[in-house]
Amino acid sequence: MCNAPETSPAAFSRCYPAGDGPAGPTFPMSPLRRLHTGWEHPGSRWRLKGTLVEEPAHDLGSPPVRWRAAALTIAAAVVAVLAVREVAVRFLHPDPAFTPLSLGSPIIATIVCTVMAIYIFAGMASYPNPVRTWRRTSAVAVILSLAPCVLLAISHIMGGGWPEAIALMTMHVAVWAICATLLPWLAIARHPRKTEPPGHPLSIL
Repeated sequence: MCNAPETSPAAFSRCYPAGDGPAGPTFPMSPLRRLHTGWEHPGSRWRLKGTLVEEPAHDLGSPPVRWRAAALTIAAAVVAVLAVREVAVRFLHPDPAFTPLSLGSPIIATIVCTVMAIYIFAGMASYPNPVRTWRRTSAVAVILSLAPCVLLAISHIMGGGWPEAIALMTMHVAVWAICATLLPWLAIARHPRKTEPPGHPLSIL
């Protein structure tokens, strides 16, 4: 039993746990909505003032939008990788046995890795802030993906060295930049923040 006077916010929070109050249960709130509150003391009665604010929501678009976003992301990643490869081949003249800079190997690797990235991104769509979470996760992934390039440069596998390894790293970073920026921009539907001020203060007494 609560013996504290019910004329202060502190007493209200002690006497009435979340979900209940002297005026009945509180209204259910969705995960994307917050009740910004303030207290006023007109005379001797405390009143709760509230403003209902809807946070920006993120969710995947319709299936056609998702398919288009996936296709454009894959196409952009392949084009970026082929552009980097073309520059690397023209300037480095790598050994023909160095398959990572051949024509077919970068295309296949890019498509496979980009499809995996799209699948992981789709799984993060239900997170509170999917874009930020996805970008942080993909940044960690691209850093880890550079390790094989370093090992290739150190061991000189297939006749490659640091110049070839740097070209491969540039490909990885290019694909990461596309997946981290273009993919969310194409696939995520954003809903703007909305504020719904109440018509009158919410009285707790």
